[in-house]
Amino acid sequence: MAKMSTCSSPTKNPEHNSPFKSQGLTKNPFMELCRFTDPEVDQLHPYFPDGTIFRPFDSSSKRDCVSDVWITFPADPFQIGFTYPFPILTQGFFTLTGLCYIQDIPMVWRVLYTLEHILEQERIDIGMSELSQLYNLVSHGSHRYLFKSKPQQPHPILKTTKNDTNWRNQFFFVRRDSIPNESHLPKKLNTDGDAKSSKSASRFSVADLQDIASPRSLKKELTASQSNPEAKGMSTMGKGTKRKKPTESSEGLPQMERQFHDYVSEKFAEVRILLHQRLAEADEKVLDLQKIALAKDKKMSSIEKDNNTLHKELLLAGITANNERIEIMDGAKLSATIAMLKIKLQMAKEAVNLSFDRSEWD
Repeated sequence: MAKMSTCSSPTKNPEHNSPFKSQGLTKNPFMELCRFTDPEVDQLHPYFPDGTIFRPFDSSSKRDCVSDVWITFPADPFQIGFTYPFPILTQGFFTLTGLCYIQDIPMVWRVLYTLEHILEQERIDIGMSELSQLYNLVSHGSHRYLFKSKPQQPHPILKTTKNDTNWRNQFFFVRRDSIPNESHLPKKLNTDGDAKSSKSASRFSVADLQDIASPRSLKKELTASQSNPEAKGMSTMGKGTKRKKPTESSEGLPQMERQFHDYVSEKFAEVRILLHQRLAEADEKVLDLQKIALAKDKKMSSIEKDNNTLHKELLLAGITANNERIEIMDGAKLSATIAMLKIKLQMAKEAVNLSFDRSEWD
């Protein structure tokens, strides 16, 4: 595979050097500055076609920056296994909603990747209609979106709602004319989803995806339905209202959705069993490690105790030897003194004896 360029366009074309413009949609712009550097982007090259041009790292770029020349990509879809161009289901979702790739949080990409994997492995026919029966598309703030499971229904795909760290800072830019379908890519973030006009609402009120609502509007809707029994089943759609059908039981769902639910339930039951087995094995290994650690601690304690005893014995032996050395030295000094005194006494006696020959004295 040929190495893809990370250089910006030539200076001869001023349009290709146009600066990024922030749409001012992020609530905390400083917290959403780009931190995804060129070496990190280099790792994503294999997930793009040959000839793709990446813009060099710019730490001043914000997540909502737009340009007629460059398009913003989040890093998380490629970190979980996506390649560009995206598969039909994923690209169809963005075409239908009109959202930019950067507007979906990581959990949306995980859900789409799981569905794409099911499509590839099991050849199950899943489209926007099935997706809309599983999830609502809900505003996450700053014109970003997530999938929310249907009311009073468990989450269809587990392990996709985990928290991600630093995902707001992990994005990069690709030159539009260096990738396929560049003419169909949006050139700014879609802000119609949170608008209140019927025109913008109808854009998201497609039959395949139901309606898009913000958490605030959902909360108001729930409060109104609780205070007014006749208002139950009503949903806010722009300026007007539309009565929604009561939530159907699994028996009343279309056959394709039931098949999908059965398949997902079966697969995740297998995953749970495997997970429990691995957890049991992990617990057993942890218990063995704890036993080994306890035995090691006991051995270390015994060694430390023996070491302390030996240290005390060595210290006591040193003190005893030193005392004996002092006693020996004192004894030697005393013996020498006694010997000298005896000699002097003998000499004194001999000096008194006038007949003693003093020439024999030393």
